[in-house]
Amino acid sequence: VKGLCAVARKPGGMIPNPHGNDPTHIPNPGIAITLQAENHLKLMCYQIRLAKRCSETILPTDITLASVRELQGLRDWEESHKDAEPPEINAKDWPRTIDALQDYFRNCLGTTKIPLAYVIRDSIAPSTNPSTDFATKQDEMISKAPIGTTVGGVTTFDPTFKKDNTRVWTLLAAITRDQDCWTYVKPFQRKQDGQEAYLALRNHYIGTKHVDTMSSRAENILSTTSYNGEKRRWTFEKYVTVHKEQHTILNGLTEYGYASIDERTKVRKLLEGIKVEKLDVVKSQILSSPHLRTDFDACVDLFNQFIAQQQSFTRDVHLASMSTHQPTNVESVPDMSVDERYFNKEEYKKLTTAQK
Repeated sequence: VKGLCAVARKPGGMIPNPHGNDPTHIPNPGIAITLQAENHLKLMCYQIRLAKRCSETILPTDITLASVRELQGLRDWEESHKDAEPPEINAKDWPRTIDALQDYFRNCLGTTKIPLAYVIRDSIAPSTNPSTDFATKQDEMISKAPIGTTVGGVTTFDPTFKKDNTRVWTLLAAITRDQDCWTYVKPFQRKQDGQEAYLALRNHYIGTKHVDTMSSRAENILSTTSYNGEKRRWTFEKYVTVHKEQHTILNGLTEYGYASIDERTKVRKLLEGIKVEKLDVVKSQILSSPHLRTDFDACVDLFNQFIAQQQSFTRDVHLASMSTHQPTNVESVPDMSVDERYFNKEEYKKLTTAQK
């Protein structure tokens, strides 16, 4: 487009003098084309290429000033885009690792600027959903980009896909080569088939058999992890962190066939692992509340506040015993009568030091 406009502006050569005067021929004045018009032409070509990326047929009537201007932001984004940094393999949480790989390929662009995530999609056939079904143009390209056509059981791959498939292989190999999972990627090294290597990796680590293994392991950790009070290397916060890590693993497995873990089960597992008698009062409060029994985070907050109160009380008693220099008679003993229950923040503030 740039060259075409340059030639149109200064075509060179001579033309007959339109005024019929001497000289009979004058230099060709060319055609005046503004930079804005040149940019619109470039965007028109971009719109045509974008339609091909989305496996769409475009008609001349589809190209308007509004339609090309609408694509300015997307084109600028592609021109300034820098590919994402490769993720690390987390062998303990493969659903999260697979999600990280998908995000990585989504943020790496192929030969024609299509996000490489299209290479690893499950279906060879492009989606036929309308553009309005997709949150972004990138999502639409990933779902609609041409991969190949299958006739009589034989698939003929698109030339652009072949190049992008090789690049996916190169990126995936760099991430997995020094990991145990390289075993499932290496068989595709000779063909440099990124799509098949990724699918083999995914199907092994989050296939039906492995999903059952991972979910059983996570459920077992939830059942066997316990909290016996605040220790130097094992606190309630660390106990909760273990639970949340397993929740993340189990939630990540839902799209691969796991039935999911509900809030009620999360709370039940949390309470079962707590072996501190002083916290039984909080357990009772939770079990008697339909809301708390289905809100893991609210239960954690409740325990945290109660534990903080207990620590504060122990500290106050310790300091009080250190500052006592004279015998305490019955009349000087402060009122320490208080209900043995959980106090919210405002109620706790109203208590005297002795009651706390």
